[in-house]
Amino acid sequence: MENVERTEIQHMLERSDYVEKENRCLKDLLDRAGISYEQTGASKHTQEDIFDPNQGGRIQYVEITDELANRLFSRFWGRQDVYSKRYVKKGTGEAGYYPQCNYFWPEKCPRKTGKKVKGMDCFSQSRNKLDIVVLKRHLEGKAADASDVIGNYPLLPDDTCRFLVYDFDNHEQDTGKEDARDADEKWKEEAEALREICCQCRQWICSQDHRDSSKCP
Repeated sequence: MENVERTEIQHMLERSDYVEKENRCLKDLLDRAGISYEQTGASKHTQEDIFDPNQGGRIQYVEITDELANRLFSRFWGRQDVYSKRYVKKGTGEAGYYPQCNYFWPEKCPRKTGKKVKGMDCFSQSRNKLDIVVLKRHLEGKAADASDVIGNYPLLPDDTCRFLVYDFDNHEQDTGKEDARDADEKWKEEAEALREICCQCRQWICSQDHRDSSKCP
């Protein structure tokens, strides 16, 4: 019973947060269009006034139930017949994502005999399916090395998708991987333009600065 109540509370908080963001977006559109509207005492506060810099302090522990995992996955619905998993190369420390296979390194795997075969061309490939156990491990994030972090594939077998991901950064040739996004601030303007378009089309959107997770509005 307690878990159900927690799930319901979390759902209401998510809904309240969504409505608040949509309200701010609509008011921003009205302001830009020069259209006046009545403001209540609560709405007179600017986003800067209500923003808490210690976003991490607002995080509350919520038990990841099957229902909650499925609900979150519905926001980022991708293929369920295959998924990738985060892996860090010991030599370089570089992280990457690799499709999970049932025959990775067992006797049927060509790597056992020293053959270099791409996953898509492997005659023994048997992709791991994305299930509720994998989803819950990803959301719980208990692995210190983040080895429980997964990646899904948005493009479905029928060439359709249910969500889009945009990556805004700087791709100048003279900038390194770590400093590429700091070369200029144009990516911020582009990201804001996308937010405005989504608001006008009444589409749900979530943005995050991956260099600082506290800047996720």
